[in-house]
Amino acid sequence: MPARKFNLQLKYDNVDISKDVSAFVESFKYVDRTLADKMDEISVTFQDVPGLWRSGWFPNAGAKFSAKISVSDWFNEGDFFERDCGKFEIDSLTSSGLPSTFNITAISVGIINKVRGQENTRTWENIRVQTIAGNLAIFHDFKLKWFSDYDPIIERWEQKSESDLSCLRKICEYAGLTFKITNEWFVVFSAFEFDKRKPEKKIRISGDGVSAYNFSINSTDIYSACEVKYLDPDTNEMLEYLYKPDGVSGVRGGKKKKEEKKPKPKVDSWIEGDRPGEEQTRLPKNKVIAPIKQPEPEKEPEITDPEVGSVLKINKRCESLAEAEKVAKAALRNKNMRMLKGSLNFMGRPDLYSGMNIELDGFGRWDSVVWNVEEITHEWSKSSGYNTSIEIRGILGY
Repeated sequence: MPARKFNLQLKYDNVDISKDVSAFVESFKYVDRTLADKMDEISVTFQDVPGLWRSGWFPNAGAKFSAKISVSDWFNEGDFFERDCGKFEIDSLTSSGLPSTFNITAISVGIINKVRGQENTRTWENIRVQTIAGNLAIFHDFKLKWFSDYDPIIERWEQKSESDLSCLRKICEYAGLTFKITNEWFVVFSAFEFDKRKPEKKIRISGDGVSAYNFSINSTDIYSACEVKYLDPDTNEMLEYLYKPDGVSGVRGGKKKKEEKKPKPKVDSWIEGDRPGEEQTRLPKNKVIAPIKQPEPEKEPEITDPEVGSVLKINKRCESLAEAEKVAKAALRNKNMRMLKGSLNFMGRPDLYSGMNIELDGFGRWDSVVWNVEEITHEWSKSSGYNTSIEIRGILGY
């Protein structure tokens, strides 16, 4: 089988500079994330002994920078895989030595875009999350990709001296949605819906070039239930909804409704089988047929705090029970979703990407969990070749 081949294409301000700089490239890194609080990034380190990068080739901060990686003869002879890393803005430039090197780091949304740095104050009322995201995308010259069947109405949300990027992240988190920003797109998706997809790949401890792994269960800051307040439209009372994944969920608080008096069942004194209007057989006066015993109504289960673990309390009022249920599930999920965490390093895998679900094989009890890739790093260097590392979380059942 031919030797595996790795190729890197680089563009600076939409001009392909690959041929000019390829001889100077020492290492390359591309980090692809679905985390709401972190952006994608690329980093390239060049050999700079001649001093070209710190003089005539010195790039501009905020300039466009893009990369594309491809491999051939990788898994089998004749195969070909390509990964477009996307478009970025140069964020930092670093010279170091000796020997002299020059590093360029670029992020998906850089310093020149006001969506990150400009603080705004506004109030959102009676508006759907998708509409908010769409309006902000248009305002900042982005496009919106929406992947969710759930699109709740925000009754009221105050944005006070806060960037639009930070505000939209918080709104999406409240609604149980995940927000990611790239150089061209606002991407909003339901992690819960994505988690229900079938695993696309399986990573094997032997045969897939695994060089290191780490798995852990975290019990710190993990909650067993979530409590949300909502307004009952019938009684105008403020009630509490408690969600427990491993117990009985429901409403607690408020006044109990008066039970309606049910009429007593009539006792038929005719012998069974006789019909009125026909010759009847009366029971003796001292004989009484006992009424059929009615089953007692089932008692509603008591909604109590979990016996083990803490209750997450959301200090934002909901307008209905349905909204309270969704907010409670989303909030608890967001808090607990990284209870199971893992990381893997292995030979370069251009077929893997952030957001996909995977399975494991050969890792013991950890094989029983379906995992979601939250962060993936594709890294190449002259000394180590092409390798991939992933950060994963175990998928919850709610």
